[in-house]
Amino acid sequence: MLLRAVTLSVLVACSLELESLVHAAINCPGSKGGLNNAQRMAVLDSINDVRRKVAKGNPELLHPEAPTATKMNKLKYSCEYENKAMKFTANKNDSSEGWIRHTSQFRGNLDRELPRMFEDYAMKVGVAHIAHDMAKLVGCAVKKNKNATLTVQCNFDKGWNYRKNKQPFVKTGALCSECAPYGARSCDDGLCKV
Repeated sequence: MLLRAVTLSVLVACSLELESLVHAAINCPGSKGGLNNAQRMAVLDSINDVRRKVAKGNPELLHPEAPTATKMNKLKYSCEYENKAMKFTANKNDSSEGWIRHTSQFRGNLDRELPRMFEDYAMKVGVAHIAHDMAKLVGCAVKKNKNATLTVQCNFDKGWNYRKNKQPFVKTGALCSECAPYGARSCDDGLCKV
């Protein structure tokens, strides 16, 4: 029995190690989005951290009695969406209707700014555009501007527009209680893993 427990423990540890290695390598070959793999990971981790806080009803981002989310997907990085974001930053308008965008502009070091950029945005502007509970994909690009600022543009597969949808951006209830009906395998610290 002890041998089985140890074997199971080793298998779980190996599985988690493999998942973290796969998660750590976001390679977008041929992308001209301006982000390297480490920066892509920083963006993804930062956005998922905000989404996790929203899912858990974090009072710092929302309000003191904020409810929890029944289903908040953990985002995956999309090279296709990165390319769309790059087209948008290059042309200011890529005429692709329906893409949900988040744009931030700042001065400073990109590697230092990326990990906190989305939480800063959420604290100042709100979380609805980056925390739509049904979103599954995000891709971002960066552009250096003439005035020494950087523009980071992110595209999401699903987004929130209250005027259009007339619905909240997240369904509230017991944390992760509706992950499975939407194809999620498990709940990872408040986020549904699809």
